[in-house]
Formats: sequence, structure tokens, C-alpha cells
Amino acid sequence: MRARQLIVPGVGFVWAAVVGRFPLRVSGFDRFTGGEGEMHWKLAGLVPVMSSSGPDVDRSAAGRLAAEATLLAPSLLDDGIAWTVLDAERAVARIPVAGWSHEVTVTVDQDGGLREVSLPRWGSPDGGPFREGVFRVRMEGERCDGRIVMPATFEAGWDEDAQGAFMRCTVVDAVPQ
Repeated sequence: MRARQLIVPGVGFVWAAVVGRFPLRVSGFDRFTGGEGEMHWKLAGLVPVMSSSGPDVDRSAAGRLAAEATLLAPSLLDDGIAWTVLDAERAVARIPVAGWSHEVTVTVDQDGGLREVSLPRWGSPDGGPFREGVFRVRMEGERCDGRIVMPATFEAGWDEDAQGAFMRCTVVDAVPQ
């Protein structure tokens, strides 16, 4: 998989990716802009594999944006974000996005490195009806690119998914805009 993402905390994101090799290559995007979420994915750039939008996708994508804001630490100092310290390693940030308030639990290691982000997130982890479930991202290592310091690897998924994480990735590059 090769992916690129543009994130503007509190505003939106666009994530585009290509998975696999021709002729079994799937490409597309997930986005949250203007308060609306959308996903479009095609096989070989021609055959629709998945397309989704609407209020449930809007709410789920807003939760994703709140969680991913934790990668951009300065955005977490915004006056609209309220923090509650749980212990020496965990705190909860209440992050407003498009009318929803997301309680994102952030876990750091003893050196302050980001190790886990979890939140109750609207979604359909098993393909059934949308509902709230715990979405968790575990991180390891660190990658420094200019002014950006972020985890080197990510593993993301729904707690109730028996297969565990559905996404595992390594950060190759991060460019501040």
C-alpha cells in the first residue's frame, strides 16, 4: 500500500491510497471536508469496489479526524479542546469536530512518545448497522522529518473485531505544509 494524507485539524482530511498490483490494484480515497465524509474505491481504476457517504460516514470520519489530530500536537492546544488527566501516561482530550464531541484517550510512554490513541467512534466494524464502538490505534517507534516527530508504525482497528487491526503501516515520509 502507498498512501498520502493531508490533515487540517478541526477542518478535514483527504487520504488517498493504492493497494496491490495491477490488475488487482485497488485505489481510492477517504475524506472529511466541509463536515461531510466520503469513501470511493475502485479495482484497476475502473470497477467500483466500495462507495459510501451520508450521515453515518460523516460522523465516523469526524471521529477519525479527531483521533488523527493527536499526530499534530500543536493542534491539541486549541482553546476548544478540554483535557482530563487520567494518570502519568494517559489523558482524555474532548475534541469538537463538526458538531460532535469526541473523547480521545491518548497514551504516552515515559519519554512522552505517543503509544496509543483510542476513542468511542461511530462505525460499522462488522459491516452491520452503524453504532459506537472502541477504535484503537497502537504506535511504535518514532520518525522525525524536519519539524514533524511522529510514530514510525501504526496498527489500527476496532476492539470488537476478532481479526484485530485491519491496518498496519510504516511512515515513510511526513512533510509539513
